[in-house]
Amino acid sequence: MKKIQTIILFLLATILTLSCKKEGQQSNPGGNNNIVYESGYMYPSKFRPLSVGNTFIIRYNVSVYNDILGQVAYSASGSKTNGNSNWFKDITISNLKLNDAIDVTLTGSNLNFSNDLLNCQLIYSYATTGSPETRLLATFNGYNSSTNKVSLTSTGNDLLSLFKDNPYGDLYLKFSFSQNAATDNYANLTYTVAFSYNYSYTEMSSSK
Repeated sequence: MKKIQTIILFLLATILTLSCKKEGQQSNPGGNNNIVYESGYMYPSKFRPLSVGNTFIIRYNVSVYNDILGQVAYSASGSKTNGNSNWFKDITISNLKLNDAIDVTLTGSNLNFSNDLLNCQLIYSYATTGSPETRLLATFNGYNSSTNKVSLTSTGNDLLSLFKDNPYGDLYLKFSFSQNAATDNYANLTYTVAFSYNYSYTEMSSSK
């Protein structure tokens, strides 16, 4: 019996040694990137500038965290060693924040956004066991009539826990206009909203 156990242990040790020679495992320091949500600039969204009820969905039922994991996985899957594709695991995301370069553009005939646009907020809403929860991501900082840009300022919070623990929510812009706004005319909206993040993962490469 002891002789059989010795042979089995020897075989297991040999298999493990061969496996270690075949594959090398190392931590990839990764880097940083952005996940971007944007409108089609050729076909801007249109809405009437009402004093209440101006909510525009950027992404419905979105999982920012899962989108980021997919982006990192796609990038990592392209690496090779000796012509062979590498394997990867243990993706880690950190420092997930709203990129300060938020681009929201409003245009429209006979509309004076400098006076009539009172507020604009970027909000993430997600379901809970009770009523839906909302998290303010960016606040209004004015409208530039020369560039037609709505200025928004990020709250600066790390959003990793928010998006990881509360996936499949709604990311939207909420506008408030004065009652003097010309509601017979349509406002044209285009946007680019990006979230920056750091990432790393463990990479396994073949030595063959």
